[in-house]
Amino acid sequence: GRRLREPRIAENNERQGGGGEGSALFIDDGAVFVPYRDVQIETVAALIPEASAPVHVVELCCGEGLLGAAILARHESAILHAYDGSSAMRAAARKKLKLFGKRAEVMAFDLTGEDWRRFPWPVHAIVSSLAIHHLNAKAKKRLFRDLARALAPGGALVIDDPIPATTA
Repeated sequence: GRRLREPRIAENNERQGGGGEGSALFIDDGAVFVPYRDVQIETVAALIPEASAPVHVVELCCGEGLLGAAILARHESAILHAYDGSSAMRAAARKKLKLFGKRAEVMAFDLTGEDWRRFPWPVHAIVSSLAIHHLNAKAKKRLFRDLARALAPGGALVIDDPIPATTA
């Protein structure tokens, strides 16, 4: 066997000139890095409020599109806007989400940037899995403030991310 190492987050990998190595490693071995990944994905998808009319769902750091596909399969009225900083991840997500047609779009972004945080439509839900923990406390606070402002009334912010323990 091949020796596994912790992947760098995809958007940081490309920004730092990593050439997508971390993205490829995570695509190949993501199930090893994320125990019970299928349970996490289904839990996040289930926490999005049901809607009968078309609604917009934003996914931050969509990776290879597994969560987005689960959201679109579960919520037939959802339109997914999937953002990622890695071209390798975006390509994998486009391939995975292709079967949902115009209900899914995949776009480049920088999680630390602020230009993407205003949307031309009401946002029913914003989701993120295993990405926000890479931000420092100040950047998280700004991000959460901006995401709360972007949500439509009754909208949901669902984050699946590790939280450091307050004590050993």
